[in-house]
Amino acid sequence: MSRVTLQQKQIWSDHVKHQPSSNLTQQVYCDKYKINFRQFGYWKRVFRSKSNLPPKPRSTLANRFVPVQLAAQASPLPLTVTLSNGISISGIDEGNLQLISPLLGACQ
Repeated sequence: MSRVTLQQKQIWSDHVKHQPSSNLTQQVYCDKYKINFRQFGYWKRVFRSKSNLPPKPRSTLANRFVPVQLAAQASPLPLTVTLSNGISISGIDEGNLQLISPLLGACQ
């Protein structure tokens, strides 16, 4: 069994530190940098145990979402205009009101 050099430990330490900020999963990170996924996991555990940090909790769906409040928009119900020739124009609201006059002119 070969001994791990200080340089090799530094390389693994750099990978373990860099992976979370890469926004890549561990597997994708290992594939990208052509490193062994199992060895990456091993070194991650080694460095975590030496730093005396508690293990990170596994993420759940509950902590992956951010609550969002939507402002209620008070908009009147859309208006429908039915002309004497049977043509109906519906969905008229204040957002498209400027289109009504040209439409009415074209429908006559």
